[in-house]
Amino acid sequence: MNAYIYAADIYCEDCGRAIRDRLTPPATPDDEHTYDSGDFPKGPYGDAGGESDCPQNCADCGTYLAAPLTSAGVQYIIDYLAEALQRGRTTDCEATWADDLGDYFLDSNHQTILDAYHQRFGVTA
Repeated sequence: MNAYIYAADIYCEDCGRAIRDRLTPPATPDDEHTYDSGDFPKGPYGDAGGESDCPQNCADCGTYLAAPLTSAGVQYIIDYLAEALQRGRTTDCEATWADDLGDYFLDSNHQTILDAYHQRFGVTA
């Protein structure tokens, strides 16, 4: 999914465009080298801006941006799923993240946690 970077946050394409529409653009908005992302949204960037060490959700609407995950990003999600199993409840956000793990090779420990999560919460990849 495409994403915009603005004010130290990441936004889905719709929210990023809406922010751009509300703000006064810099003199040359098409030349991102002429302004800072803290002043005006930069993007859109494909793959939600590139690999990430954690799942990325839009800072405004919460849409999951499905950025490619590093191994640390996969571990981040696995840790959250393990916590959900311990709490005995999950969130829509965690369920979305769990679905995304189907695109990754998981070691046997990670796969065991993901399988237990799916079984416990009835979420299927």
